[in-house]
Amino acid sequence: MKGGGRLRERCFAIAIFGTLLLPLLMASCQRNHADEISNETPDDIEMQAGGSADATDPFELLEAKIEGDSLLLSVRYGGGCSEHVFDLEAGPMLKSLPPKQIISIAHDANGDNCRALIQRTIAFDLSAYRGSPRGVTVIVVDGKELIYEYR
Repeated sequence: MKGGGRLRERCFAIAIFGTLLLPLLMASCQRNHADEISNETPDDIEMQAGGSADATDPFELLEAKIEGDSLLLSVRYGGGCSEHVFDLEAGPMLKSLPPKQIISIAHDANGDNCRALIQRTIAFDLSAYRGSPRGVTVIVVDGKELIYEYR
């Protein structure tokens, strides 16, 4: 019976060893979620129409309209101590009938930290966005579609 006792001890030792080793093996097979790559864009990054994520200084777009070849924007912003610069940033023209041109507005306050509330109208030339021989392009500014007619 001495041989049977040793066999039991061996089986018992193997069972304990396997019981301790199995959780370690299972833990090493789990995926590390920190190494995964996500294709999602974070909600706190707002992409501009031109595809850039460049931040602009804050402003409020009060009104947008087209008169002739000009896009007229009524804007309001804080400042008063430095010159503020506004630029159009255009993405690719969308192929549709009529074509659509998505435009975003970039604002550079030039470090102006003054607190006066400024409201003004700025004008941009739209003639570079004549994308259709039919004489109509839809200009999209801040989600609002404006009809740009030309000859």
